[in-house]
Amino acid sequence: MKYYRVLYSSEYAKKNGSFGLISSNMEIDEYAIEDSKPFPKELIDSYDFFWEGNEKKELADIQMSLFSWRFISEKVFNIINKYNTNNDIYFHEVKIQTGNDSMSIYYLMHFDKIYNILIKDQYYKTHGLLRPQIKTKKIKRINVLMYDEYDPSVFLISENVKDEFEQNNIKGASYQLITKRR
Repeated sequence: MKYYRVLYSSEYAKKNGSFGLISSNMEIDEYAIEDSKPFPKELIDSYDFFWEGNEKKELADIQMSLFSWRFISEKVFNIINKYNTNNDIYFHEVKIQTGNDSMSIYYLMHFDKIYNILIKDQYYKTHGLLRPQIKTKKIKRINVLMYDEYDPSVFLISENVKDEFEQNNIKGASYQLITKRR
């Protein structure tokens, strides 16, 4: 099975990109959510989230924020949740204020388990995380996962999930094929 890193779309980097960002009116401890550690529900529920966009921008399905948390739309939630067969992923519903009285429902995606599958050999020393390689034996039949990655907003999906994302026109993401070794 092929695996892909889910990255934020290049639209976020463009001056006139399509998507705004999510922020908060409170000071956020961006390290409050760490994969493989308990999810701080009460803390997250105390935050107010706002979308920093205008009439020329839209909320993405995989939405970037000013902190390294994974905000996903209900469309992405419905796809990923089907593949969450090991219950390794926790989804926490949040409301994002998008206008004066307008709110959008999104989910914070949190991984209860991090898979140690990154191959750190001579190839890794040369290419690092730009072109990582992973051990696939440990993750057979797992379609969505977090691995020992330096960027906490990135996660892995199988080709099945990627195909479903593309069929459903998921916005805000790009995909990088991961080299695999058994």
